[in-house]
Amino acid sequence: TDPWKILVEPGIFDLQGATLTMKDFIDIQGSGRDVTYIRSFGAQTVLVPATVNAELRDLTVQSFTDASGTAVETRSSEFLLTQVNLEAVSATNATAFVSNGANPRVSEVFARVASEQGSSVGYQVIGGAPVISEAFALIESAAGNGTGFDVLDNAFPTLLEIRALVLGVNRTGTGLASNNSRPQVQNCNLVIGGQFGGQGSRGIFLTRESNATIKDCVVNAVGAFQAAGLWVERDSEAKVNESTFAGIANTGYGLINRAGTTQVDRGTLEGSTRSVINLGGGDVALIGASRLVGPVQAALGSTLSCAQSYNGVNAPVNPACL
Repeated sequence: TDPWKILVEPGIFDLQGATLTMKDFIDIQGSGRDVTYIRSFGAQTVLVPATVNAELRDLTVQSFTDASGTAVETRSSEFLLTQVNLEAVSATNATAFVSNGANPRVSEVFARVASEQGSSVGYQVIGGAPVISEAFALIESAAGNGTGFDVLDNAFPTLLEIRALVLGVNRTGTGLASNNSRPQVQNCNLVIGGQFGGQGSRGIFLTRESNATIKDCVVNAVGAFQAAGLWVERDSEAKVNESTFAGIANTGYGLINRAGTTQVDRGTLEGSTRSVINLGGGDVALIGASRLVGPVQAALGSTLSCAQSYNGVNAPVNPACL
């Protein structure tokens, strides 16, 4: 099959309520993100069916709807999304990008999401093992939850140089959420702030037997109610290297373990209430060569140990992190 490329001139290409369905071996390239726009007022602006080999690049995809809307969804592992802006604004739930059971490659993508009455998601990975690099998620508003990167259903994504700014969320704001998945994260910067009520702000949230490796990340969760830089629960595990997690709020934690196991090496955990807290008897937190800013708390029967670590004034802490 011969590959084709469609070069799209500057302008706004309005699909009304329709969906642009990508075809096999037909790439679409705009004239630049700031001059070429593909827009739909339906439920989905761009759909990439399974097995379709194609690339979408150098343009902006917009989803504006009175219901729930998605800018781009791919079900193909042969799809490339490169140098694209995504905008999803809806009355209910809004999602900029969905990878559904596929292994696409996504790079240099900026996603802006806002919802009036529902939840907002920047990038959602449902199963599969996509590679997402140099991706930014801006969650401007959500009446429900707001999530920069949402990983679920036994997904194995590689997330490189990702950024998220989550603001204006009425319930729970999260930079990266993993549900029964195995994300590999390297070089991330996540800022979550401005939430009121609910769970407040969560930088990275791992639940339901997730297993994450995290390296070279800076994560700041700020909230009026509760904030946690790293939250590990429900038999999940985190291996953290050279990263900083901070939770600053009325109740703020650098790390929350709730039926979780976390290993931190050469990092910083800072909390306005606790730098580390083990909530359950089976929790495990192993801290090596790291800085703990704020007191620690360990439930009876849990494991909290420190080696070659120090506190907020650079004084060494003992093996119990005290």
